[in-house]
Amino acid sequence: MNLTKTVRKAPVDLNMDRQGAAYEDTHKHDPKYDDEDMWWDHLDLTSPVSKENFTQMLNRYPIVVVNFYAPWCHWCQRLEPAWEAATKAVHDKYPESSDGRIRFAKVDCTAEADMCRDHFITAFPSIRVFRRAHDDIYIQGHHEHEAYMGDRTKEALEAFAHSLVPSAGQPHLRHGQLKAAPRTPGCNVAGFVLVKKVPGTLHFTARAEGHSFDHAWMNMTH
Repeated sequence: MNLTKTVRKAPVDLNMDRQGAAYEDTHKHDPKYDDEDMWWDHLDLTSPVSKENFTQMLNRYPIVVVNFYAPWCHWCQRLEPAWEAATKAVHDKYPESSDGRIRFAKVDCTAEADMCRDHFITAFPSIRVFRRAHDDIYIQGHHEHEAYMGDRTKEALEAFAHSLVPSAGQPHLRHGQLKAAPRTPGCNVAGFVLVKKVPGTLHFTARAEGHSFDHAWMNMTH
């Protein structure tokens, strides 16, 4: 696929500052990030998620299945052992270190009442599906929230998780041998591409006629 018609470039210097003609008139604030994995290595994901880390979890994983529950609810108590067992099974099958496409989590709505109200939780348990940090769906023009309405057994929950994973793309592999790219002038590439909404993934790679790239010596992060 040739994207040259919809992609624009602007030269950048060693500090990644644009030089010469630029296609954006305003300077964008450089976002700050927390240290990678600063709490995930030690977090027990079967523990309730708080308001402080809920958004971070949704942004980290392509798919998050969340059990909004209340400890006093009889049906939540019935679900708990199956949910805990399914959570362990799903996390073992799709581990953080080599996959990271899906996570199960739970929110105690007696401790996080405001957050549950923000997500329009009116019954317990409510199992919501967040894709790319959102659970909003539209059915025949009506706004709904994607929810799991199937059986609440360990087997059913695991099967549901497995059915969701393909839509999250390929496993998120981590490469331990990466090195910092050299500081050299280059170009900033921006644009868009229109593709049909069909199952699959779209991959971008640097290619050129008559050249072979050594990606270990290229900064492809911007």
